[in-house]
Amino acid sequence: MERYALITGGAIRVGRAICERLAAEGYSIIAIYNNSSEDAKNLQDSLKLQNVKCDIYQCDISDIKSARLTFEKIFLDNKNISLLVNNSSNFERLRFEETSENIFDKTFDINFKAPFFITQQYHKYCQDNSIKGHVVNILDSYISTNTGAYFAYLLSKKSLFELTMMCAKNLAPDIRVNAVSIGLLLESESFSDEQINKKSAQLPLGTRIKLDDITSAICYLDSAKNVTGQNIFVDSGHHL
Repeated sequence: MERYALITGGAIRVGRAICERLAAEGYSIIAIYNNSSEDAKNLQDSLKLQNVKCDIYQCDISDIKSARLTFEKIFLDNKNISLLVNNSSNFERLRFEETSENIFDKTFDINFKAPFFITQQYHKYCQDNSIKGHVVNILDSYISTNTGAYFAYLLSKKSLFELTMMCAKNLAPDIRVNAVSIGLLLESESFSDEQINKKSAQLPLGTRIKLDDITSAICYLDSAKNVTGQNIFVDSGHHL
């Protein structure tokens, strides 16, 4: 039976790499995107050339009411979604005293509230369809610290870690719930390639992590049917 993986934020960066790796592992892909319509179509076309089915859905998951309707449609249209990856993320480089209510709400809506309610819908879907499901939440290796540079972002990821642990206990045996915490990986507005290489060289393993490292961790968790409630740090030892 055809099996599907549902990935939020699946059109770009880490999310795209996850989609491509899971496609290579035999999954049909359901990718959620918000503003990256061109990238989403490019992903769909690329996977189609590899004879992999890829459905794309535009959805602003920070709008929970609208997102609920989108995911209801997805769950009605697809009967064997055996993996959900909560990958979408919002981060603003703002310290505690700089964080406005709007930024706080936006960050928690995307990073915590959406995974909470998407997982809730997915749990019901798995029960209704007698599916043994699996959820993987994408976290950040900085959850092991209390740094304040991205205050609301880090707090939301710490909260998502706790949600992972609570869901692993409370959704068993229907659903396994795990997480992958990633370290510095891709160039961004905050970190150049040069800065990432410099910081990576100072880590215990002294190496820069790659997209393949992240996707391999997800694939391991997905294949390890007796593993739940685990968080794998893929960060060259940064959390230590």
